[in-house]
Amino acid sequence: MTSLPVVTKQTGGFTRLWFASVASNLGDGLVIAAFPLLAATFTRDPVAVSGLAAAAGLPWLVLGPLSGAIVDRFDRRKLMWWFDLLRAIVVGGLTVFIGTGGESLVVLYAVVFLIAAGETIVDVSAQAILPALVPKAQLDAANGRLFSTMTLANRFVGPPLGGFLFGVAALLPIAADAASFAIAAAAVASITGVFRPTVEPAAPVSSVWASVGEGMRWLWSNEAIRAFAIGAAMLNIGTYAGESILVLFAQEQLGVGGTGFGALFAATAAGYSGGSFLAPAVVARVARIVVVISSVLIISVSLLVIGLAGHWAVVAAGLAGVGLAGGFWDVIAVSFRQAVVPDRLLGRIMAAYRVIAHGSIPIGALLGGITASVGGNRAAFFVGSAVVFVAVPYLLTKLSRVELDPARATV
Repeated sequence: MTSLPVVTKQTGGFTRLWFASVASNLGDGLVIAAFPLLAATFTRDPVAVSGLAAAAGLPWLVLGPLSGAIVDRFDRRKLMWWFDLLRAIVVGGLTVFIGTGGESLVVLYAVVFLIAAGETIVDVSAQAILPALVPKAQLDAANGRLFSTMTLANRFVGPPLGGFLFGVAALLPIAADAASFAIAAAAVASITGVFRPTVEPAAPVSSVWASVGEGMRWLWSNEAIRAFAIGAAMLNIGTYAGESILVLFAQEQLGVGGTGFGALFAATAAGYSGGSFLAPAVVARVARIVVVISSVLIISVSLLVIGLAGHWAVVAAGLAGVGLAGGFWDVIAVSFRQAVVPDRLLGRIMAAYRVIAHGSIPIGALLGGITASVGGNRAAFFVGSAVVFVAVPYLLTKLSRVELDPARATV
């Protein structure tokens, strides 16, 4: 691979990256509500409905390692806009399918899978490109701004609007999602410069699978990053055990419709945006390990509260707690990885991390679906709470002596 310099702190680059992320996340927020509502018109089987979340997480298991190797071989900016354009085409095809009267849960699964497959490239590229746009000392602030505004779009504005639009016509939120990917592609394409990873001049060209293996071994050998990845997997299993059947819980236990279901996602978004926005200020005053452990405990307790709740407002408060803690966790974990991982490995480590963390989503989704089938919808949240709580002693053991501040952290 030819060695090409990464563009450093390009003027306007971060703003365009931010705009692209917000645009695509707004579109995705529309279908976060619309896709489960559409699936619920096809079937009332909790396992079948939870299959949507499983389809969204599966690409990280089967494609994540390969995606990381690709990101570390090609220009990361080009990969982002190419794959956003492909996602626009896929979702546009679903719009036509629904608009012509098509009804198929299998087609819906396939589209969700393809959207998430593109995400394995786009999201890893976005995280790998960020250190080239901002100094290390500003990573917390940059990630906080990205995560907070992306989540406002994805979970606060998008789902209620998506639920409303779905009530007007099922194809409207889907068409808007296709347009959002096209807008994101154009924004990223407007960033100028070369964003291929740096390599040693004499470094030999390795095969793709050898590159994948190198990235996985590096992650597994770094105890702190490995602990964050396993911890994130446990959080996702627990959270998605409940979230995968939330549409059924909302309709059957809370008696809310499409707009109300979207509003529940907005509660999660409000919490997450607040957490990611406040995280830089909080970690400047409170030890990061304290914030990490507190976040895990908040998620566990919030899932328990949701499972016990009988009113939508209590459920919304619980979801806001899950979001708040998730925002703190992500800013700390992502900034730490961006600071300590060598640039030539950044794409692979980001992807390998996602393989472990996001690859657990299908496990959590199916766990929730099966638990709900056997013990009722509430049981899925109780099981999820227990899974998350188990992460506390593990993370305390592995991270208590690690310097988590990206400005001072070392490999």
